[in-house]
Amino acid sequence: MNASRSTSLPPPSPSLRAVVVVPARDEAERVERCLQALAGQRGVAREHYELIVVLDGCRDATPEHVREFAAAHPSLRLHAVELAQSRGVGRARRHGMDLACERLLALGRAEGLIASTDADSVVAEDWLACQLELTARGAHAIGGRIELLADEAHA
Repeated sequence: MNASRSTSLPPPSPSLRAVVVVPARDEAERVERCLQALAGQRGVAREHYELIVVLDGCRDATPEHVREFAAAHPSLRLHAVELAQSRGVGRARRHGMDLACERLLALGRAEGLIASTDADSVVAEDWLACQLELTARGAHAIGGRIELLADEAHA
C-alpha cells in the first residue's frame, strides 16, 4: 500500500511528470468517485503521475476510504497526508502543492505539472493528459469548468 500517514513520503519515481493534489475533509461519501476518476486517466501512463490526498482534519471515514482505495489499486501511486487539525481547503491544497513541488524539483523536473481537484469532484478521463499537453505547449496556468452531477444539482 502506498498511502502514507505523514509528510514522510517515499522517494518520487524517476518517471514522475505530474502530481495531482486532492484536499479532502469529511468526504467519505464522495472521495472514492474522485479517486476512481483519477485512477482511470487515459492518455497518460500511471507511472507518470501520482496523487497526494491531503486529509484536512477529517472527522469521518475519509482517511479509511483513501487507504482502502490505495490498497485496492497498488499500481496507483497514492499518498495520503493527514493533518491532525483542519487548516481549511486553501491551506490544505497549498500544503499538498508544496509537497508536489518538492517531489518534482527533487527529480530536477521544474517543468513538471502540479494539478489539483477537489475530493468531491469527478474529473474527465482525459483531464490530466490534456493538462500535460497544454504545459508541453507552454501553458503556465490552466483553468477549468465545474459541472454539477444531476444528483448534486438538485441538492
